[in-house]
Amino acid sequence: EVRGTRNIAIAGDRIYHLTADAYLIALDARTGALAWATPETAGDRGITHSAGPLVVDGRVISGRGAAPGGGPEVAYIAAHDAATGRELWRFHTIPRPGEPGDETWNGVPYAHRQHVGSWGVGSYDRALDTIYWGTSVPAPSLEVVRGTPGGDVLYSNSTV
Repeated sequence: EVRGTRNIAIAGDRIYHLTADAYLIALDARTGALAWATPETAGDRGITHSAGPLVVDGRVISGRGAAPGGGPEVAYIAAHDAATGRELWRFHTIPRPGEPGDETWNGVPYAHRQHVGSWGVGSYDRALDTIYWGTSVPAPSLEVVRGTPGGDVLYSNSTV
């Protein structure tokens, strides 16, 4: 499903697309046949894709548009092997307990942290071999309602 996704990526003989129902798919650019699809079927939990992927050195990097109420596990940026679709790494945009940045949530229980999605496509600096990705605001958006007055709530509203 293409609805809501802003772009695709093309690398070699493959077209990579992130679907609104939370799949990352690879299509053969010549035939349109499905080469692979990720098993990530969590659209009903608040994961969606609003922007397409970035292909860097054989990796398909993509961010998740984490819906409010979806919980912290739906907020991440991941890399998949471009040839197979196997997940290579995952960066949580809401830190888990004990991870760097956890302390910036002012004691808000992990299960109540939400909505730090990545709505746009990241960028890659080849000279620095560094990927940059922007993240959204946390929810609820008001600090006092969220319970984080004065906290930085990493990695929200950030470039990671």
